[in-house]
Amino acid sequence: MIGRERKRALIEQTIEAELERFYRQYDIRRTLPEFGADLREFVMRPSGRLRPLLFLTVLESYGVRLEQEQLAVAAAIELLHSCALLHDDLVDNAQTRRGAAAFHRSASPGVGQAVLGGDLLYTFAVHILLGTQPDPRRHRALSHILEVAAITSLAQFEEMHFIPQTTPSDAIERIMELYDRKSGLYTFVAPIELARIFAGGPDSDLPLLRAIGIHLGRAYQLRDDLIDVGSLADATETAAGAPPWELNLSYAILANAPATAGSIAAVTGQESVTAVMLELLTDRSIRDLLRQTTEALIADQVRAARSNTGGLSIATDFEAALETITAYTKVHHGEA
Repeated sequence: MIGRERKRALIEQTIEAELERFYRQYDIRRTLPEFGADLREFVMRPSGRLRPLLFLTVLESYGVRLEQEQLAVAAAIELLHSCALLHDDLVDNAQTRRGAAAFHRSASPGVGQAVLGGDLLYTFAVHILLGTQPDPRRHRALSHILEVAAITSLAQFEEMHFIPQTTPSDAIERIMELYDRKSGLYTFVAPIELARIFAGGPDSDLPLLRAIGIHLGRAYQLRDDLIDVGSLADATETAAGAPPWELNLSYAILANAPATAGSIAAVTGQESVTAVMLELLTDRSIRDLLRQTTEALIADQVRAARSNTGGLSIATDFEAALETITAYTKVHHGEA
């Protein structure tokens, strides 16, 4: 197998090449030089490139040699993710992304440019995935991506209304289901399934790969939300203006914890509930409770993911790939 840093370098090179191809095709450097430069800068910011890395790693597990065709698909996966980041930052009114200003907050772009930039990256990615020759694998891959994109978009809308539509008794179960639709399918199942499609892997692997991706997605999103809650609790001056859905995990756990359930149950409405939780999170012992409970849930999900590898046709290689990916995400989690 190619080392992960070498894979990441190949992904970066291919993204650069594909962007250059589209910029020439649509004469972007002449007609929209500033916008084109800003968009390229955003896409090429240092990141973990988790999704294309996972795609290539699973391809290798199936014995596929990584050549230009596979690298181009990996680049398309990352361009789709860049589109999602542009739009997601608008929804969250984010200040930063990957160590710099969010695209819509940088010097020349704005909200309109971020919407259009995301749309443009989406079309570039679809062009790459379609290829130049008829190929049933590409049709299946694109159908899978479109289905996942629809489910993820709906899940993000659901995320925004999670607190008022969820009760403490079902909060943990429902947030896990939300994670499945928001992160499991998008971040893990889709790259893994695309690799199986392009490798011609057996259909018998599909339910196991899906289960692995779902559990990894839960672990990943639990970690991501825990990091966000920690940042929110530390930023006392700006926390009140943060999107309430950034406290969904806090609600799911604290609304069921004996030490905090009563305080949360005493109020109604998203605004009141989030205000109470922000106040609770100023208490270090409550933050420790949230962290410990979440860490235990993460460990459970990673164990569940690993328990599904044994029945795969590529069990040994996939177990090694899984180890690589889980270790890598710990380092690059905030940049993935």
